[in-house]
Amino acid sequence: MIYAVETANTTGPVMIIMSDLPLINPELIDSVIEKYREEGKPALSVYVPINVCKGAGTRPDTVFNKDGKLIVPAGVNILDSSQIRNEQEDFNLILDNPRLAINVNTVKDLQRCKDLLQCSN
Repeated sequence: MIYAVETANTTGPVMIIMSDLPLINPELIDSVIEKYREEGKPALSVYVPINVCKGAGTRPDTVFNKDGKLIVPAGVNILDSSQIRNEQEDFNLILDNPRLAINVNTVKDLQRCKDLLQCSN
């Protein structure tokens, strides 16, 4: 990621989205960007509450305790490209969105994704 940002010669904010998040949509991206602009910090990280993951049938690898709430990193971040090699002060955006709880790493994950899509149609 660092190499990609540096070789692209970007300036300002850059959004990083993990490639295993098939349910990310334009509305979700727009809402994250809007919140990033509102907060005014160099970086923003998106999380989902652990109960959203459980509701989606996923078991997260990483869980953080934020002010007494268990949250899971969603794999969507905005960073200041000029500081890509440094730790950046960030805003933790916690969204109750099951689309963020689905990442596809296994065949079972793919089936959960398909099931969620069928329920939303």
